[in-house]
Amino acid sequence: MKPILFLTATICLSAWVEGPALFGQDFSNPVGFVKFESPANTDMRISAPVHRPSVYRGNVTNVSGNVLTLATANFTAGQLIYNGTSQLDHFYVRVASGTAAGAWYSITGHTSDTLTVSPATTLNLSERGLAATTGIDEILIIPHWTLNTIFPDQAGIVTSPDPFAPSGTFAMMIAPGLTGNDLIPTEVYIYHDGSSGLLDAGWYDVADTSLGTFDNSPLSPDDHLIMRNQSSFMQTHYISGDVPTTKITTNLLRLATTTNDNHVIQPFPIPLTVEQLSLVENAIFKPSPNLFAPLGDLLLKFPSPPTGIDLAPTRSYMYYDGSMGILPEGWYDIGNLFGGAVGSTLTLEPGEAFVIRRPDGIAQLDPWTLDLPYPVP
Repeated sequence: MKPILFLTATICLSAWVEGPALFGQDFSNPVGFVKFESPANTDMRISAPVHRPSVYRGNVTNVSGNVLTLATANFTAGQLIYNGTSQLDHFYVRVASGTAAGAWYSITGHTSDTLTVSPATTLNLSERGLAATTGIDEILIIPHWTLNTIFPDQAGIVTSPDPFAPSGTFAMMIAPGLTGNDLIPTEVYIYHDGSSGLLDAGWYDVADTSLGTFDNSPLSPDDHLIMRNQSSFMQTHYISGDVPTTKITTNLLRLATTTNDNHVIQPFPIPLTVEQLSLVENAIFKPSPNLFAPLGDLLLKFPSPPTGIDLAPTRSYMYYDGSMGILPEGWYDIGNLFGGAVGSTLTLEPGEAFVIRRPDGIAQLDPWTLDLPYPVP
């Protein structure tokens, strides 16, 4: 089932809510939510095209290595660091303006006015252009989503009464950093309701419950979940939060000797056509000179609505560069080449997960940056 967008603000973002006054700041954010419906006995891919409310917004005045100095910050000790008791959140930086706009980095430490970040990729801060000494590059500090915050009070899922014979809804993930093609989930979590008396209630990795709960483990902004609905009825998942007001960057990996599948999401809460993804225009997606034997990158889509479990992509698309003639340059469905170009009709829904398959070539990590597709005041 396609995710359904319900914005409490219209796409012109006319409705705003006050942001948290944490760190002495007051600011407003457009808010919205998306709805995913998982049919019985299927795997439904879901992600969050909205983010948790920002807790800080300010300018960077200096960058030294992976340390950012901020203009207006006055953090108290440990305020942004998870400790399992008084602070249950993990935080990341989203760059809101400047050359590096769209990039994100997890926060690993801080002082009253500096942040130490862990680059989400091997592209360091200066390579991304975040080397501001003028104070014009703006950042947001945002809490990571977690299983507990994506599914507050286990909303929309079926819990498991026995942690050692897992049942109910499975939340599955492809491990970050996994490379190759035809990737399958390697992490499987269930919510144990605590009724067994053997373990506390919480989210557990079914492969090793001794690791404890994963209730507050951070999900990256690029992650998606594969929700296995093992029940006989439809499960509905709502994800609500702040509507993005910045560019968003996702990193795409090409390997030197083997094909690599990049599992990515459409990160905005409105539908976008494949042309609006600007993959080719940003030189991120390699076109094919051959119409009948694709030699470039592929965009792979999963069936929607899902029709079972362990589903592989069922539709493959390429960008043909027109060099053979026959058909004009453009996006084409490989299974229906003469059905016409699909660049303006092929739609990626809010939060939709898909695959960009990159054949081997020069090993590199390329930032794919999407401009904000709607206006904000």
